[in-house]
Amino acid sequence: MERPSVRLRTPGLIVLLLAILAAACAAPGTGVGSQSGAQQAGAPSSPTKRITAAVLADPPFVYARLNPPSTTGGTESMVHVGLTRFDRFGVRGPALAKEAPSVENGLWRVFPDGKMQLTWNLRPDAQWHDGTPFTSADVVFTANVVRDRDVPQLRDRRYDMIESVEAPDPHTVVVNWRQTYIEADALFTYDLGLPIAKHIVEGVYAENKAGLFEHAYWSTEFVGAGPYRLKEYVPSSHALLEANDRYVLGRPKVDVIEVKFIPESNTMIANLLSGTVDVGIGRNISLDQALQMRDNWRAGRMEIGYKSWHVIYPQLLNPTPAVVTDVQFRRALLQAIDREQMAETLIAGLSSVAHNYLNPQEPEHNEVMASVTQYAHDPRRSMQMIESLGYRLGADGGFRDADGQQLSVQLWANAQLDVPPKAALAIADYWQRAGVKTETSMMAPQMLADLERVTTFPSFTVSQNPDDKAYLQNFHSSNLPLPSNNFTGQNKPRYSNAEFDRLLDRFYVTISRGERTEVLRQIVAHISDQLPLMGLFYNVEPTMVNNRVLNVYARTQETDQGRNVHEWDVTR
Repeated sequence: MERPSVRLRTPGLIVLLLAILAAACAAPGTGVGSQSGAQQAGAPSSPTKRITAAVLADPPFVYARLNPPSTTGGTESMVHVGLTRFDRFGVRGPALAKEAPSVENGLWRVFPDGKMQLTWNLRPDAQWHDGTPFTSADVVFTANVVRDRDVPQLRDRRYDMIESVEAPDPHTVVVNWRQTYIEADALFTYDLGLPIAKHIVEGVYAENKAGLFEHAYWSTEFVGAGPYRLKEYVPSSHALLEANDRYVLGRPKVDVIEVKFIPESNTMIANLLSGTVDVGIGRNISLDQALQMRDNWRAGRMEIGYKSWHVIYPQLLNPTPAVVTDVQFRRALLQAIDREQMAETLIAGLSSVAHNYLNPQEPEHNEVMASVTQYAHDPRRSMQMIESLGYRLGADGGFRDADGQQLSVQLWANAQLDVPPKAALAIADYWQRAGVKTETSMMAPQMLADLERVTTFPSFTVSQNPDDKAYLQNFHSSNLPLPSNNFTGQNKPRYSNAEFDRLLDRFYVTISRGERTEVLRQIVAHISDQLPLMGLFYNVEPTMVNNRVLNVYARTQETDQGRNVHEWDVTR
């Protein structure tokens, strides 16, 4: 069945397309859906369960780390798995290993000198898809490849913190670390090097490192250890996956999944509406497209996952005007904004005000909320706070200082992003109503390429900021973008605070979950009190799912939709 190429721009067009597709689907058809029906009709026992998924990309490799970010799909998590995995709540649990290392279970040891030792006990029944046992030798081989400076495509600098990777026996892996690293339990997962099949790759790795990734193992002949095995992989077309009867977490409920590669969003929408595709995985269509589709798609639903938060970065190193560095001023500006209304308007009411650095789907969110300072929309209070800083309202409704100079700020946003430019315009309107003249500027691509200009913005920048805990280290004063490092530091507000640095330093060496959550509580309390980051609302990402498909959850900050693919099911 050819993929329709329909341009969807208004709700009316979607309604029209739905009517046409309904008529077409009533007649006998060809393609995956009708083939599945024929197989079911002829089957003497339970029918084969099939799902057709699609990724908004054309990934050349199954092993996702080799793909450019814009082409990474969700196929890898369906055919492979790490020693551990995240569940839908962001909690790390066992996969190829019997349990995730932790201080509490004794598998994660931290020594007085800061060094660490982590142990994984592998499941004795774990196998590669070709029936070869999965052993500690595969894990040691993976570590050697990912640490190899001659294989930059897979190299991860975090492995430089590792002293040794040892295999005392076929089902035990011991990793010794030179220093403390709080995400060490993510080793040999999607984040830190999924296991590589030694029995397939070792020969070509030893003989021809330069041509290592020309081997079909990484794409058309991929062998993993996940819930589905790769039966067919056709670049620029599709992948065909079959349930793995020997998957360590149990055989998947769905027998066959076809994954189509559809890099164009309108074509993806048309396939979803027609029923040719049941679910979109990996990076998906925009929220605006998803909302338009949801309102006219009775056969399907929209699942929402929190991906990041929209935030205002204040310039905290030599800003214009200088009052930007005064936390009282930043608090006043935040209270001038009706963030609930912005979330309702820009995110269709699917998000909430970002009082907390951690989004509501993060396991620690509720544990730290009691320490978070919240700023309700209160324009009158906002103006009183600005007046307390020595400003007075002029006849034009704008604040002026003692010398009669108008209080004016600049608000920048990345023109290439969807929400930040819209948010900047709304914020400017709120601030001007509160007496602060606000000039907006949308940063074009050529401007974004100028690191010095981008990092030395005068007053404020609206941005989309990851909300994962690893990203917090960017706001340490050691990461300031300065002339000395060619403005490459990632501390975008250029915030420097000794107390905050100490908290971050403690956080990244605190392994016990309870103690680390307490440090995290202090970090989010500091952020909400001092406002080096001024949270607006959380960003969400849609996943479109046909109602016949069950147990599919949206992609989150930590993982994609395929994390629980073995639990997917169909109603018919």
